Amino acid sequence: MRYSFKKVFPCIVVFSFVLALFACKDSSPHVVRLEVLEIFRVEGDEATKRPTVLRYKDVKNYNQDGILVQQNFYNVDNSLKGYEFIKKDGNTGVTNYYDADSNLLAIYELEYNANLISKRVGYDGSTKELLRTEVFNYNGNGQMISKTILDQKGKTSGSFDMHYDADGNEILFEMKGSDGQLISKESFVIIKVNEEKKWTERWGYIDEQPNSFHRRSFSNEQKQ
Repeated sequence: MRYSFKKVFPCIVVFSFVLALFACKDSSPHVVRLEVLEIFRVEGDEATKRPTVLRYKDVKNYNQDGILVQQNFYNVDNSLKGYEFIKKDGNTGVTNYYDADSNLLAIYELEYNANLISKRVGYDGSTKELLRTEVFNYNGNGQMISKTILDQKGKTSGSFDMHYDADGNEILFEMKGSDGQLISKESFVIIKVNEEKKWTERWGYIDEQPNSFHRRSFSNEQKQ
């Protein structure tokens, strides 16, 4: 498989920057957790269903305190689409989102409740114009149960609800319109979990028909 320098170089820059962040903090080794999510399209009915082409991919990078500090996004051909750095400072923070060519596309001001992001206010990276606001709610286990999107005037433009099983795995995702009416929902059947009972493979269904296949992996790395 061949990769062009143009596509690989942004990844190198991102990786080098993250290493620098940890090195500046102190010289002791830190365990960093990586979480990779891939979502595939599906062909066939229940009896013949199979995953096909990649539909979505991201890679999350958490620091030693379990706080998300970087997220990479990928195109369907697995090339880098964009990335963001998340910097937390007490109960506030900021996220800068770049495209694959390192152009700043958006800036998000963050509010935290403990280590969980409760609010994101997005601005255009060039004009600083307000884009939208996202409000998050969580259950007692720290799992996101809703996300509400507000437009530039502060009016609700849509929302999402998430439901979980006893092990904390998402089993239902609902999308609602500005009026709160249900637009669509996708239920999940988990077919594989890791030793911590977190799902690593699952099928998604819409109207009881196979719609997507999700794969997730976790790994730990030590960084200076």
